Amino acid sequence: MELLAFWLSILGFTSLFGTFILSFIAQKRGPEEFRSQYLWYVAISWIWFALQFLGFIELTLLQNPQDAVIAVIGISRSILSVLITYRIAALLVSIDTGTVSRTQRRHGVVLSILVGIVIIAVILVESRVVGYIVSLLVNGCFGAAFLVFWLRIRHRSGDFRSERMSSFLVLSGVAYLMVGLYTILFLLFPRFYRPVYDALATALFILVWCVNDVAIYVREMSRQEAPEEKREFVDPLTLYGLTPREQEIARQVVTGLSYKEIADVLNISPRTVETHVYRVFKKCDVANKMELGGKLFHLRTNT
Repeated sequence: MELLAFWLSILGFTSLFGTFILSFIAQKRGPEEFRSQYLWYVAISWIWFALQFLGFIELTLLQNPQDAVIAVIGISRSILSVLITYRIAALLVSIDTGTVSRTQRRHGVVLSILVGIVIIAVILVESRVVGYIVSLLVNGCFGAAFLVFWLRIRHRSGDFRSERMSSFLVLSGVAYLMVGLYTILFLLFPRFYRPVYDALATALFILVWCVNDVAIYVREMSRQEAPEEKREFVDPLTLYGLTPREQEIARQVVTGLSYKEIADVLNISPRTVETHVYRVFKKCDVANKMELGGKLFHLRTNT
């Protein structure tokens, strides 16, 4: 079983690196905030999984595991867990709204610090049972967060981010919840625990994740190559005479951000945002955000 876990892990890490490359290419072709956050999430997760794999090798395949090496790996994974917490928060918000405001970034930092404090407390307590319980709670919260955001976006028809990330949100939410259940199992039956189970579960999750990502990438490429339909953002500066600042704010408005959130992103006052939005509405001859979205986004049919 150890050899199976070893080779599945190698395949998984290779596949996840390929997923990162595909996502990087997609970001270069069409820069989006959620793609940027996703790239960070994939990169940090890859390192976290690699460290877990090294720990598995040290504990199972080597004859004389070194306590110092295990300790370094554990501390490194704890630090990365804090970074992953921040990236999860930023990624979920960017999928929902298309951007991450400074206020939302601060909230992510606070959440990450709280997780870091909890991890330090668990290390100091040196209790396996406490560690299992904290793992259950943290992974359960992550899983619930992914599924909650999936519920928020799943009915948004025609929304690119929703179409692109829905399956990823479901897959990740279920995976984190299963890790919580996995933790309960070994909390109740600790004598059955073996490090190889961690490696196997991680490798299988990575492979399913990568297959899902490749399928999405292939679907996106086929849509880009199809001549019949293409969803595009009309250049409002050209068509409606908007200034560069008005164009920038128009793009933020149609993603669903509030005036305060736009003000945080652009580092201006909410009053200034309102003034710009009024001018945008007037120039585009619309009365609300929905009408503005209909003006700026459209389906172009090549005939």
